[in-house]
Amino acid sequence: MYRRTTAEGEVGRNSKALSSWIGIKKIEFLYDRDLRVAGKTKWNYRKLIRPAIDGIISFTTMPLQLATHCGVLTLLAAIIYAIVIIVRTLVRGIDVSGRGGGPAAPKNPVAEPGHYR
Repeated sequence: MYRRTTAEGEVGRNSKALSSWIGIKKIEFLYDRDLRVAGKTKWNYRKLIRPAIDGIISFTTMPLQLATHCGVLTLLAAIIYAIVIIVRTLVRGIDVSGRGGGPAAPKNPVAEPGHYR
């Protein structure tokens, strides 16, 4: 198996997927595993994330397709939003309030109706 996979240029270590990829037939083999006699496993969930992601990304085009679809949807939403803003500006004009810009603009208490000193 090593010669066949290196001839294809594969450098990953996902042997389960590699064996199927080069055509080795697989069977299910059920057995009862004995408890660990000595020592402790060096694999934890954090260390298992990288091989899991590698197994998903290396042997399928689904992540690339998902990213492409998300990008196209974002692009369409941005184009629709830009059209809405342009049409609204052309139809209604630019909305300008009577006094300054925003919450940081100084307020003139004399200009506000109903305000007495």
